[in-house]
Amino acid sequence: VLIADEGNHLIRTFDFASQRVGTLAGQRALSGDDDGAALGARFFRPEGVSLAADGSATLVDGFSERARRIDLAARQVTTLAVITGVETIPAGVVAAEAGRPAAIIGEGDHSVRFIDNGVARLLAGAGFTDGEGFADGPGAVARFDDPSAIVRDASGAPTGVFIDNATDLIDAVIPGAGPDVRAARIRRSTTPFASTNPA
Repeated sequence: VLIADEGNHLIRTFDFASQRVGTLAGQRALSGDDDGAALGARFFRPEGVSLAADGSATLVDGFSERARRIDLAARQVTTLAVITGVETIPAGVVAAEAGRPAAIIGEGDHSVRFIDNGVARLLAGAGFTDGEGFADGPGAVARFDDPSAIVRDASGAPTGVFIDNATDLIDAVIPGAGPDVRAARIRRSTTPFASTNPA
């Protein structure tokens, strides 16, 4: 199990057999965005981590506005994408798999983005810090409020399912057909999930 230890700027491990916690990557209490050997790399408040089928892990740095990759075999950290121009504050990620790109949640700019050749492109939501709201429909007009916890759906379809913290609802981003992946629609559940957010 991998754990994003946000306050310590570390990626930690938990071994069920030995019941022990270890450190996979990062330097305790030293924030930054340095790539390289895992224990020499630096993170800045990592907030999400997702395992990929190729034996790597993808994570997001909340304050350095980056998507990072850890090669678990080689113990090397690289940067997948840098998000520029907005205070995205990425809060969750799903790793790329089977031809589907990695996708990240932007809590600060209320967005869902996908990573395309090193660029984090807007898929749905506002994409700016004061764009919170509540709207279904095409990705360009859909609005969220502090979304987080992105996962893939059980069918394996290219769907990002995630939690909208402020509204306590479960959303799904369904990419449309054709070359414009931003032609997405938002399907919102009718039943709120059991929120774990403090009142």
